[in-house]
Amino acid sequence: EVINTGWLGRHFQDDYPEFPDGFPNEDCPHPFAIAVGSQVSQTCQGLGTNYSMAVSDPFNLQALAGGDDTPLPDEPYGDELAFLRTSIAQANAYGQVVQSVAEQGNSLAQYPDTRFARDLQNVAYLLSGGLRTSVYVVSRGGFDTHANQVVVGDPESGAHAELMSTLTEALAVFQADLEAQGLHERVLTMTFSEFGRRIRSNESFGTDHGTAAPLFLMGPCVQSGVLGESPEIPEEAEIAEGVALQYDFRDIYGTVFEDWFQLEP
Repeated sequence: EVINTGWLGRHFQDDYPEFPDGFPNEDCPHPFAIAVGSQVSQTCQGLGTNYSMAVSDPFNLQALAGGDDTPLPDEPYGDELAFLRTSIAQANAYGQVVQSVAEQGNSLAQYPDTRFARDLQNVAYLLSGGLRTSVYVVSRGGFDTHANQVVVGDPESGAHAELMSTLTEALAVFQADLEAQGLHERVLTMTFSEFGRRIRSNESFGTDHGTAAPLFLMGPCVQSGVLGESPEIPEEAEIAEGVALQYDFRDIYGTVFEDWFQLEP
C-alpha cells in the first residue's frame, strides 16, 4: 500500500477535514505547521492539501499576487483555480500574522553562523512571540554521503563529522535559548531522517543507503538515556547489509502523539 499523506498531515486532517476553506479564522488564526525553508513538509501532507506553511524568513514575508475575482467555470479547471486562489489568500493572511509575531519575539542566545542554526533561531523568535503553531519542521540536508564521508585514515573527520557538528551545535544553542526564555517545557525537539546508512563503506569513502538510523529526542519532558542495545557489527559485513532495526519508527511517532499531543491510543 502506498500512502501519500504524512503522519502529521493525517493528524491535522482528522481534526480539520475542511481545511483550507475558511482558514485562518477566529479559532485557528495561526498556521497549523511551519516548514522553515522554501518548501512545505511532506510529513504535514493531508489528503487534499498540505497543512504546513513554508517560511524562509519570518521577518520578510512578501504578499502573493492573488489575481481577480472573476467567476470560475464549473469544470475541473475552475476547481483547481479556486483552490489556488484560496491558497494564496490563506498564505497572505497567515504571512501577516507570522511576521507580526516574529517581530514581537526574542532570542537570547548566540547561534552559530550556519543556515540550520539561523532557521532554529527563527523558530525561537516565533515561539517567544506567541505563535500558536504546534509543529515546526527545520531541515538539514547533505547527509546523502555516498562519497568522501570521512577523511582517509581519520574516520572522526570529514563531511559526516562536520554535518553532525552543525546539527549538534545548533540544537544545543536552540535548547539554551528556550531555557533562557522559559520556553523549554513547551517544546519537544525530535530528529528524523528519510534513510539510514549501510555498515560497509564503498570504494569512494562513503556509505550507501541502508536501513536503521538513530533518532534523537530533546527537552525536559524526555526521559533521558539510550533506548536499544549497541548493534553487533560483523567484521565482514555484506555489501548491502545494514544495522538491524530495533524500534519501529511508527512506535516512536505513536508515543509522541500519545504523550505529547495527548491523543488517544
